[in-house]
Amino acid sequence: MLINLLISDFSKKVRVMTWLGVGAILLGMIGLAIALMGTFAGTAMGDFYGGVGAGLITFGVLVIIVYRLVLKDAARRKKAEIGSKDERNHFIILRAAGLTFFLVIFLLFGALLIVGPQNGIVFITLLWVLGALGGIFLLLLVILRRFL
Repeated sequence: MLINLLISDFSKKVRVMTWLGVGAILLGMIGLAIALMGTFAGTAMGDFYGGVGAGLITFGVLVIIVYRLVLKDAARRKKAEIGSKDERNHFIILRAAGLTFFLVIFLLFGALLIVGPQNGIVFITLLWVLGALGGIFLLLLVILRRFL
């Protein structure tokens, strides 16, 4: 995870992950509120917002539970701390992230070639997504080079 690479202090990392869980729960509650009370209630978009909201709430609760268990048990805390500082884990994370990024770019470019001639709006949307991914890639490259 990117947080493992950017934050070296383990207790600070646990606090950040706990707050990430709280943030996910809040976003999930917003998604559920939109699904249940908004103009999307009873539609496919309402079902989408409800599913995403429930997924975010579940993710947030699980993150908080896991990191609270790590904080309470000294043996788990020590093992997790060693694992988060292991250079092999950092290498595996960076390798997987790089391969995933290039796979997504490849698939997005393929979708651009297939759908582009048929629908101009989809073509423009895919171009914007491709540009945003390139911008995020460059931003993360600068951040990671500064911290690593």
